[in-house]
Amino acid sequence: MIIFSSICRRKIWSALLFVVGSISAPNISAAEPGRLNAWFDTKAVEPLPPEQAFQVSARLLDPSRISVQFTLKPYYYLYKDKVSLEINGSTGVKLLRTDYPAAITKQDRSFGPTQVYPESFEIRGTIANTEKTSPPITLIARYQGCFETLGVCYPPQTTEIRLNPSSSTVSGKPLGKKQQ
Repeated sequence: MIIFSSICRRKIWSALLFVVGSISAPNISAAEPGRLNAWFDTKAVEPLPPEQAFQVSARLLDPSRISVQFTLKPYYYLYKDKVSLEINGSTGVKLLRTDYPAAITKQDRSFGPTQVYPESFEIRGTIANTEKTSPPITLIARYQGCFETLGVCYPPQTTEIRLNPSSSTVSGKPLGKKQQ
């Protein structure tokens, strides 16, 4: 039986890994930064456009209650203090109260301990309508979030959602692209 010292074993393993790596690995050079991903058979990670990373939809639960759903892709989060809702330009309709879910505390690189939503969530609100008819409601959702994987944060986003009391769930569109 052959007994090797720990130093000898490390040298043997290093040599073995070098030989196996040089046979099976593609030629990687520092001048080609994307090649490392190819060696590990992974794709380069790119952040999604904000309208894909953070999707907003809303529906009227009844004439006096609204539900707003924020759907987040994995590895994305929203800052709790940057999420807000308002009703705009709808005569006689006011947002009286909103119930936000509990958030978690995250150690943010830029802001220190911060309350965030790391997954999809729902906000419920109470609305008042002083009009006799049920006019369409224009809901404005404002929010800001980040892509955890790369530490990339998006500028503040605004989504406009137009709800007709006779319709069902409506997905939000970035402001400027009004839903018909």
